[in-house]
Amino acid sequence: MVAIAESENDSEEFQNLSTIEDLARELGASIEEIHFYYEAALKELKPNARIKAFLPILAGRQVREIVLEKKVRIEISNPRPTSSM
Repeated sequence: MVAIAESENDSEEFQNLSTIEDLARELGASIEEIHFYYEAALKELKPNARIKAFLPILAGRQVREIVLEKKVRIEISNPRPTSSM
């Protein structure tokens, strides 16, 4: 896996990678997909962050929202057939 480009130290990088793995597991998505969205969220949030310790939480929320929204759109466009009894 590629290191998070915006990480400033090993502890921060570990936290980011741990968050990515947790999100991938929780959302049933690939680590690569989560990594892509997470890195984009960090890049957006970091310049204006006053409390850097909250970045993994805030980035994780954004990623969760994006991935869940994407799954809903896929389900809407491909509804499962209902079985009649």
